Amino acid sequence: LRRFGNTVFYGDMARRDLLEAAGAHEAKLLVVGVDDVEKCMEIIDVAQKHFPNLKILARAIDRPHAYRLIGENIEGFERETFHSALKLGRTALKTMGVEPKRAKFIAKVFEEHDQDSLLKLAKLWGDDQSYGRAVKDRVEDLKRVLAEDQNEFDESDHAKIENKTSAV
Repeated sequence: LRRFGNTVFYGDMARRDLLEAAGAHEAKLLVVGVDDVEKCMEIIDVAQKHFPNLKILARAIDRPHAYRLIGENIEGFERETFHSALKLGRTALKTMGVEPKRAKFIAKVFEEHDQDSLLKLAKLWGDDQSYGRAVKDRVEDLKRVLAEDQNEFDESDHAKIENKTSAV
């Protein structure tokens, strides 16, 4: 980074003085992408406490970490492996013979449902009984949504075929 003219700071970014030296008091955004959940949360805590105008984005290591980040009310986060897993699932569907357009549709429905589930389930994280029931309900809801969307997808394809044949 230094070769390209950037200033680099080494050290524990959960230290207020290091964040200050790096310009946190003037910065608009802090992106936290460390591989340690506890260190990530510590950096966010220090930044929010001492630099309240600093917007924060973070990388979530896993779903429980995402729940914790939701609780911190930061500007946003991305789950480390979610998009690659989603893409791999889409590739798996195509490998199993699902049409690419259909596989893309299923992945999109799953992504939207999972994002919604993440926000709803975050409120229950830590209460194993309530969380377990809610997860089961969300899985059943996903099955229902996929079944309904399958019908929508089929009708949409049928309508497109009808339009093409009527145009001929």
